[in-house]
Amino acid sequence: MELFLFHFRQTGYTLEQVFLGTPAFGTVDPANLEAILSTNLKEWGMGLRRAITFPMLGDGIFTQEGAPWKHSREMLRPHFQHRQYDDLEVFRESVDNLIDSIKGGVIDLQPLFFRLTLDTTTAFLFGESVNSLKAPKTVGEQNFTSAFNTAQEYVAKRFRLLGLYWFIGGKKFQEACDNVHRFADQIIDCNLGRGSKDEESFLDNVAKNTPNRDALRGQIINILTAGRDTTACLLSWTFFMLVRHPNVLGKLRTEISSVSQGRGSELNRTDLRNMKYLQNVLKEILRLYPSVPVNSRTALKTTVLPTGGGPDRRSPVLIPKGSAVAYSVYTMHRRPDLYGMDAELFRPERWDEDMPLNQNETNAKWGYLPFNGGPRVCLGMDFALTEAAYTVVRLIQRYPTIKLPEGMVPELVGVERQTMTLVVSVTGGCKIELGGEDPIVDVVAVHGLNGDAFKTWTTNKTKKFWLGDSNMLPAHMKRSRILTFSYNAAVTALFGKTSSDRIMQHAHTLVAELVADRELENAAERPIIFICYSLGGIIVKRALAYSASRTSKLVQHLHSIFVSTYAVLFLGTPHAGSSKASLASTGRKIIDALVPSKIWDTEGQLLDALQEGSETLQNITDMFAPLMKNFRIYFFWEQEKTDLGTSKDYVVEESSAAPILDDTERAGLPYDHRTMCKFESNRSPGYRVIVAAMIRYSKGAPDVIAPRWVAVKEMLKAKRMNEAAELMQ
Repeated sequence: MELFLFHFRQTGYTLEQVFLGTPAFGTVDPANLEAILSTNLKEWGMGLRRAITFPMLGDGIFTQEGAPWKHSREMLRPHFQHRQYDDLEVFRESVDNLIDSIKGGVIDLQPLFFRLTLDTTTAFLFGESVNSLKAPKTVGEQNFTSAFNTAQEYVAKRFRLLGLYWFIGGKKFQEACDNVHRFADQIIDCNLGRGSKDEESFLDNVAKNTPNRDALRGQIINILTAGRDTTACLLSWTFFMLVRHPNVLGKLRTEISSVSQGRGSELNRTDLRNMKYLQNVLKEILRLYPSVPVNSRTALKTTVLPTGGGPDRRSPVLIPKGSAVAYSVYTMHRRPDLYGMDAELFRPERWDEDMPLNQNETNAKWGYLPFNGGPRVCLGMDFALTEAAYTVVRLIQRYPTIKLPEGMVPELVGVERQTMTLVVSVTGGCKIELGGEDPIVDVVAVHGLNGDAFKTWTTNKTKKFWLGDSNMLPAHMKRSRILTFSYNAAVTALFGKTSSDRIMQHAHTLVAELVADRELENAAERPIIFICYSLGGIIVKRALAYSASRTSKLVQHLHSIFVSTYAVLFLGTPHAGSSKASLASTGRKIIDALVPSKIWDTEGQLLDALQEGSETLQNITDMFAPLMKNFRIYFFWEQEKTDLGTSKDYVVEESSAAPILDDTERAGLPYDHRTMCKFESNRSPGYRVIVAAMIRYSKGAPDVIAPRWVAVKEMLKAKRMNEAAELMQ
């Protein structure tokens, strides 16, 4: 694939070459792809593709054109509507079998992913999986896998020879194709006519709408090819890259914990769609490693491509009738003028940014085509993405440690060895190391004003997310589960005209979500360490006060957060002031530091909010003070002044951020208020102080929280007995 990349970069994004005496064209220009795949679709055909692939694929949707293709598409379309798999039930058993088949340690996931996707595809299409993961490999499945791979290798070689494709074939190719056909026939024989009376199966529907057995077999092989290989490659490349980018894996793990709230197999498609960073990761993998990296079309008549010709490379290009035009989405997806100068890098965050791709309507629509485009866009696109997302989530939930095996060296993107057949897979497989013990403590991070679950804890330049980077906190806290609490952190959500209610609502939600998550994880009594930044500390204090008060029978489950909390680390949280005015001033400086001024409509609205907010801050501080004796407390203050626009100042003074109190710890951090919660590396100033405290707390927490729970259970039991006695009286 790098050869394609080299040629296009040397000659431009549309080129003409003569191969074995035959002129051929290539393009990676979105405008040309729009013309080929959509605008002038009727002027383009599959060319030699049908003849090249027919011995393997037979007569099916991928080898058909015209009326037969339209018939196949309309026949298959209803089966790929997402309501068919919204509950993820079709994936659940196969992913469970995948997890059961993995024993941990160093393992090659790629062959397991190919078996997984074979199982899910057959379960979805035929109502019954071949269960290749559940039992040792059968002779039939081994023959199919080997034959399928061999046949694909031959087909790929035939494509390279264009009009001389017939040179590649022979007995070995035919035997491989025969074995593939035999496997498809076995599936048909086992499942045809077994659908329920109330609902016609996919196989029965296809059989009813195809003229003969050969055509039915062709459709089955076409669908199996798409359902098995493309998604298996997507999953393989995903984990291949995740273990080489631990910061991405860490962010992904945190998002999964936040959205799933302890649910594993109970997730649904909507949950997966709400994992925005996961969706970005899959988009980025498909950008760099599109499952079908090269495709082609042949001109049915003399036509033109709209751009790529002339001295300026912007004039139309004449394409004679019968000429083939190859297009490489692999190359197009790596164009710096579409994806930025770092287009060769794996960086999922780019999908939340304003890329050059989005500055032109044609580029935005046709510059990213992992599933082709136009009328022939892949019917199974959403199915594949849903299956991949669900599998990624389940594996990350199951294994606390996922890393590159010791001794393996990460390669540069594009330099790693790739195997190119009809799809692009990882040469040598996807080897990763899986493991980890059950966590003994939950670390819960709560962000501050105008922050979010990731941005608050991520450095601005290097995008280092220290809570999730496997070389940082997870490396030191190997037996911890790291969660982030996300809430609406807009200033009006905290300091509106009902500001006390707003903070209380966030606090109540924090308690409710944590309780639910821990109950679903069967970890309601696991110790908790909170780390909170700025006004996030106010929410944590209010949450603990709320949890402490929930001891009545119907809500005593909410008391668990107070009971389980062992320690709280406050980073730049305003705790105290000599007067209401001083807290209002602190609130104003926090907003100046963290909220763009354009958010505010008027100065009056800002001041009104701060005046009311300051009273809220003081009230919560007063509520929390009597509870502090139950926790280990560490206060951190900023040692650098923050640029507030018109001046520099400490946003939260040392006396407010770190009051001198008995049995508490305190330390300064050599940062301003904005950056005191972000660390570039495990050598960054202040990082080791915070992490050492968290390690110390995690070691001490079990011996304190376990007996505390015994005492609390006795207390609640006695309270219930007293209530019963009062009722009797």
